[in-house]
Amino acid sequence: MHAVLWLLCLLCAVTVSEAFTIVEYRTLRTMRDASTQQRLQLYVDGLGNGMLWASSAMKVQMGRSLYCPPAQMGLTAQNYMHLLQQSIGKRLETPGGRAWLEQHADEQVLGMLLLSELQEVFPCPAGR
Repeated sequence: MHAVLWLLCLLCAVTVSEAFTIVEYRTLRTMRDASTQQRLQLYVDGLGNGMLWASSAMKVQMGRSLYCPPAQMGLTAQNYMHLLQQSIGKRLETPGGRAWLEQHADEQVLGMLLLSELQEVFPCPAGR
């Protein structure tokens, strides 16, 4: 039984992971096949949920959250996709932001862009 549990843990750890660059994300967003859109949505949802867990852990351990959405609001994959798209869109509107996106186009910075937007849209009040 111990060997079976160990094998299951190993199989879970040896999954294919995928992270997207800005270029890949923007290209995949234009594709209309359901499989690609689902893959992209799952990835962005994973980023968002990871940040939610990190924010919760930070609140417990340090007394401060990364961002503070309203208590009754449950963020969905669609919310995270919209926030990420909004973050990229804002940067495209300014010369400095556009330059930053071009400089980091082939890097996996989508998580940073999403977190930045979460913090801007859901700032925490002082002491929270």
